[in-house]
Amino acid sequence: MVGSRYDPTRDIKLLTSPLHVPEFKVGPDGTRKFPTSAPLSILAPPGTYSVALLVNGQELGKQSLTVRKDPNTAGSEADIQAQTKVMTAIRDSMNTAADLINQAESVRAQLARLKGVLPDDAAAKAINQTSTISRPGSPASSRACST
Repeated sequence: MVGSRYDPTRDIKLLTSPLHVPEFKVGPDGTRKFPTSAPLSILAPPGTYSVALLVNGQELGKQSLTVRKDPNTAGSEADIQAQTKVMTAIRDSMNTAADLINQAESVRAQLARLKGVLPDDAAAKAINQTSTISRPGSPASSRACST
């Protein structure tokens, strides 16, 4: 079998408008596309794999599957193994970055919702200042860096 792939990298789900471009709104599903992200899916290297058929969490069968080297590629099996190792590290780093961005977006969305229900008092102003610290060149950003 040629062309088997590992799971693709995780999606980045932006839940807020950019701080510097508020007219970029989230869509009906509450998210917007990350502008420079594309999933990465790695081809499985040649080898023998065990494949299980699961239906509703119950295993109905298991079988061996052999993935063969694409005869149209010039790389050796050692080259493919080395490339797979590098690509797996890249994929893992992309997943870590996606998780961190998704966590930051979750906090930003929570702050935006909180700002919508707080009265216009000192607590609301503190939330507003905290949520703008990451805006490059903002006064809050300059204050955050100088302390």
